[in-house]
Amino acid sequence: MIRPVYTRLALRDLGNIHAWSVEHFGADQADLYLRQIGATLERAAGAPGFLRDASSVRPGLMKVLAGSHVAYVLSEPGSFRVIRILHGRMDPARWV
Repeated sequence: MIRPVYTRLALRDLGNIHAWSVEHFGADQADLYLRQIGATLERAAGAPGFLRDASSVRPGLMKVLAGSHVAYVLSEPGSFRVIRILHGRMDPARWV
């Protein structure tokens, strides 16, 4: 089974998402939300049909909706690399 590999920026995104969520919703809800994002990415790694084209942002890039966030990934045979995880209102052309 292919597992997601997170870039340094994607890990930082998750840390920022968690910190913001703790501040606004509490630690339990923040932990749950990060688990949900992780589960979404695990499913997408095993079933590329969940992915949508994002090549307008960067050639070869795909995306998947994870709660209020969008994960931008590079998915190739045998590899699933999470590049960034951005809030849906963020401009991917600027941040990816």
